[in-house]
Amino acid sequence: MNSLCKKIAENLDIQVRQQILGISGTPKQRFLETEDGRFGPFDWIVSTAPAPQTQIIFNKPELSMPYSAAFALMVPVGERPDFDAAVVRDSPVSWLAVTSSKPERCQHKQLGIVAHADSQWSDERLQEPADKVKGELLDALEALAIAGLRRDCATLHLWRFSRPIAAGAQPYFIDSQDKIAACGDWFMHDNVEGAFDSAYALFLTLRKQIAGQIAGSKIDEDT
Repeated sequence: MNSLCKKIAENLDIQVRQQILGISGTPKQRFLETEDGRFGPFDWIVSTAPAPQTQIIFNKPELSMPYSAAFALMVPVGERPDFDAAVVRDSPVSWLAVTSSKPERCQHKQLGIVAHADSQWSDERLQEPADKVKGELLDALEALAIAGLRRDCATLHLWRFSRPIAAGAQPYFIDSQDKIAACGDWFMHDNVEGAFDSAYALFLTLRKQIAGQIAGSKIDEDT
C-alpha cells in the first residue's frame, strides 16, 4: 500500500525511525526535535500524524480528537476464500480482504487474508495480551468458516489511532504565523479518501501562501 509514497519520495531526503518530540526555533527557522538531535531548519512544518501525536508535536491542546483502535490480523491460508473482500456482522471481525486478489500480488506466495477487528471490540481489549487477542480473532475466523488457517503464522498489528470518532470542523489545520500545519483523515472522513482530500486541500492553501511570500520577498528586494 505504500508503493505510491515510495515512488513519489524516490529523490527526497527521507528520515525514518525518528520519533519527533516537538518543534523549536522561530517561524522563520523551524526545527524538529528528536532524541538523536534536531533536523532543520525548515520554512514550514506539516504533520500528517494522528491528532494525539500532532497535538504533542505542536503543543496545541486544541488539536484534540478521540480515536477508536483496530487490531489487524494477517494470516496465511491453505485455500483461497470465494470472495475478494467482505464486510462481517455480529463478529469480532468487521472486515476481510484476500491479499492475493490485490493487483500485482503473487497468487501462490501471497495466499492469505487480512482481518480488521471491530473498533469497539478492539477498544475493549487494548490492555489484553497480544497472544490472547490473536487467538480470539483466529477463533472468530474459524467461526466464519475460513478454511486452511495457518494459525502458527498469524501476525497481529494494533492500529492505536485507527478511526477518528468525529470529523473536524475544518479540512485541515494551518497556523500561518507559526508556519505549522496538519492534515489527515481526522479532519474529514475516517478513510484514505478523507486523508487524501484533507492533504490536497492543505496543499492548495500552502501553495498559494508560499507563492505570495515569494512574490512579497521579490518586491522587497526590488524596492
